[in-house]
This record gives sequence, C-alpha cells and structure tokens, in this order.
Amino acid sequence: MAEIISEFFTLPVQIALAVVAIILIILYLLSILWVCRDSRQRGANAVLWTIISIIPIAGLVAYCLMRPNLTTIDQDEQDMSLELTQRQLDNYGFCPHCDYPIESDYILCPNCHRQLRNMCPTCHRTLRPEWSVCPYCTTTIRETDTAKSEDSKHKAS
Repeated sequence: MAEIISEFFTLPVQIALAVVAIILIILYLLSILWVCRDSRQRGANAVLWTIISIIPIAGLVAYCLMRPNLTTIDQDEQDMSLELTQRQLDNYGFCPHCDYPIESDYILCPNCHRQLRNMCPTCHRTLRPEWSVCPYCTTTIRETDTAKSEDSKHKAS
C-alpha cells in the first residue's frame, strides 16, 4: 500500500497539490475579507459576520443568504428617489367636488368648473385659499382675522 501511495505522490503531484492548497487558502482568506467589506457597505454588523465567515464555506454561504439586499448608498438613493416621486405626486390631486384629476396650480376644475384656488390680482399666480397675502408680490388678498377683529372693535366704540 505504501508503494502505491509513493507512486501516486510523485514530485509533480505534490507540487500540484501544494499549488491547489495555496489557492484554496488564498480564496478562503479573500472570502473572509469580502464578507467583512461587504457587510460594512450594507450596514450589517461587520464584526459578527467576519467571525461567522471564518467557518469554512458555511459562513460564506450563510452571509450570502442573509445579507441585506442593498448597500447603504443604494438604500439612500432609493429613499431619495421615493421622496422625489412623492414630491412630484404632491403636484397632483383630485377635485374635492367631483374627484376629477387636477394639478396643484389649477384655479378651476376642468370638469365641474368649481373654483379650487384664488388668483393674485397683481401677478396672476395661483394662491391657496387660506393665504391672505400673495407670497410672490406681497399683494394683500383679503383682510386677516386680526384686522377684521380690530375693525369690529373700532366700529363698536
């Protein structure tokens, strides 16, 4: 039996096995470094995952199965995209009277012709109904509640 083993493990075979072993060790160490780096980028606990990845093959497989889907940069980009989409959708709505789709700067509903917003007499921009002053040109649109109460006090005296 020893003769068969000695015939099989010749010098070229021993060199080839040594090269394969060195390559496997390098790949193992690189996989540990990759798990450590990737877990930091994804916002996971890098120390925990590095320790788990020390378990050959099983640690790497466990990390690949349980790692977060997105890196923190991708997550931030996705959050900004959702916020931008929400802001764009805020420019649209529905008429409170007939539920017809309208844009935020419509003055009248194109369907039922009800007034949705006021218009500044000076700069002709759309204004929200609760505004008493045009924020674009500072034109007074209507008297404020405090001015009305002061006028009623003066008239009563």
